[in-house]
Amino acid sequence: MKLGLRVNGKLNWLHTATTHMYTYYQVNEKRGKIGIQNMKILEYFVGVLVHDHFKTYYQYTAMTHAECNSHILRYLKQVIELFQREGATKFLELLLKINKKKKELEKSGNKGFEDSMVKEIEEQYILILDNWKIEYEKYVNGKKKNKSLEDEENLFKRLKEYKEEHLIFIKDFKVPFSNNLAEKALRMIKTRQKVSGCFRGEDKGSYFATIRSLFETTKKHGMNLNETVKKVFNNEKIEFIKA
Repeated sequence: MKLGLRVNGKLNWLHTATTHMYTYYQVNEKRGKIGIQNMKILEYFVGVLVHDHFKTYYQYTAMTHAECNSHILRYLKQVIELFQREGATKFLELLLKINKKKKELEKSGNKGFEDSMVKEIEEQYILILDNWKIEYEKYVNGKKKNKSLEDEENLFKRLKEYKEEHLIFIKDFKVPFSNNLAEKALRMIKTRQKVSGCFRGEDKGSYFATIRSLFETTKKHGMNLNETVKKVFNNEKIEFIKA
């Protein structure tokens, strides 16, 4: 994921890559592929990347892609609030229902839905989207589309086109429902910006990103932060789990 932040009054981007054991931040002037390439992570990654539909990520084809469904829940709530759309409501309920069911199965030791259940979910997924589209088209008939209506149309089109990426979490239980790890990693940065504003110096943002990467990773490994910092200043090797 990435977050806009200001360095010396100019818009820069904080890119982050996270796992349960590691957090890495890097500041770059570029938001797109140049900024992502500069991290030197995704070109070597072959697992499942959960992200927020930023199209540049799809240029990396060696990995499997998964869409963040928490983003979709927020978009659906906006549509429901603006238009009280039944299709959006049913789709939101479907996502919440299957995520709840997945958690229940995980607690009972199951590692996946049965094939018949996956098929049923996929059929419901498409049926709701098709009915939502009909509902939408009836509503916009003869009307000039504003941005909110265009956003709604793009949303249900996106959900249909990227069905596999949105539903991968029910086929592989190791894949999360959302990219909450990355969002959590950026939350503190957002708070810091509100309090302190921009970084006053081109290198200050990079220093901050490096320090936070170390702190967050140390915390995830259950290691003592003071001892880790001492090792940095004493030029001692820090050993993290290679996973």
